[in-house]
Amino acid sequence: MLFQTRTHFSKYRLALGLLLVGFSGWSAHAQQANGDGFSAKSDVAGIEFITLDHLPKAPASASSQEECTTLVITPKTTSGQAVAALGWGVTAELPLGPYQAVSFAGQFDPATSGTCEVDKGNVAIFQDQKLIALAYAGKGSKQTIGTISALQDGLRVWDGGLVGSPVADLHVRDGHLLQITAIAAEDLVCAGQGKVPNVYGKPIDKARQALGSSGWEPLKNPKDLAADEVQYGQELALSRRGIVEVDSCSGTGFNFCGFYYRKGDMELSVTTVGEGDFPAVVDYHAACDQTHWHQPD
Repeated sequence: MLFQTRTHFSKYRLALGLLLVGFSGWSAHAQQANGDGFSAKSDVAGIEFITLDHLPKAPASASSQEECTTLVITPKTTSGQAVAALGWGVTAELPLGPYQAVSFAGQFDPATSGTCEVDKGNVAIFQDQKLIALAYAGKGSKQTIGTISALQDGLRVWDGGLVGSPVADLHVRDGHLLQITAIAAEDLVCAGQGKVPNVYGKPIDKARQALGSSGWEPLKNPKDLAADEVQYGQELALSRRGIVEVDSCSGTGFNFCGFYYRKGDMELSVTTVGEGDFPAVVDYHAACDQTHWHQPD
């Protein structure tokens, strides 16, 4: 068995309790250390981060992962496979310095447009295929954990909402401190060539101003949107409000819209959700050379 128990059975019972229903006895701001030279610390209220060496089996509700195949992945790492073998639905597996991070959850509720709401989510940290730490939403917390994504210098933790929002960043400090922090004010992209300010949740008009201040220039949509007001209704409305870089909108479901910005050889795609005059930003991705730029229709 991959996981090796180094502590008493009482710690296993604690793990079982917090993973299934959550415990409130751990401080989100306390630093948890073990005897192997590393420690885990959370600076984000509502997200606990503790050292741990054993995972329990997933709750019965984890079988709902079969209804959310667009979110649950087939793990490729040994650590991710060990988590999945216990019945948990793995949502991501990414390296974190010398460690391996695996996000997983025990409940999935499918919804419209291929989305899923995630509950009982966690992020496990492994070293040499051994579990060493666990991040989870504490009892009574309004936070949830759904998945993780890569940053240039760490990982971003996303909530389990239907339209995911970032809730924290995860870093390795000095090679031995695993630390959960507030979302950075700006992210480095493309090996540090570009900086993207934190525009999550901002209306697109405010977001484009912040991006412009960091050197990102809006890419005007070359299409004649007025030629088909039925097909391009939301795009045309945004363009007339000065958001000329709007590329396309889904028009159904969550009304996702895409926008493009460029800086040198880099291109930034920004996604918003909802209608309204200026919908809010929910995500972005950077392409680091022209071969990966989007191709207009």
